Amino acid sequence: MALGIPYIRLEYRNTCHDPIIPNKHYISVDRETAYLAYEKEGNYGVAKAHIDRFNEVKDDADYLSWVANNGREYYLKNCNWPNSGLNLMSRIEKDLS
Repeated sequence: MALGIPYIRLEYRNTCHDPIIPNKHYISVDRETAYLAYEKEGNYGVAKAHIDRFNEVKDDADYLSWVANNGREYYLKNCNWPNSGLNLMSRIEKDLS
């Protein structure tokens, strides 16, 4: 996300103040699909789920660019200094009030 390069991973399960959205901020491998693949084929099954998802999106330059830009914007807004510190202070102030 920080580099503006799309990345692929298992679906996040998060409760961030600003959620990381699958297939918008990163390329998501469905968590349930990966779990079922693991139960059937172990680590190979999870790797295959990632490869299958990669093959689905690898030739869609517009989608990859869109995901990369969204991920970069998310990083700059929520993770990059000074925004990360400002976000933290805002959350602390909200929790204390």
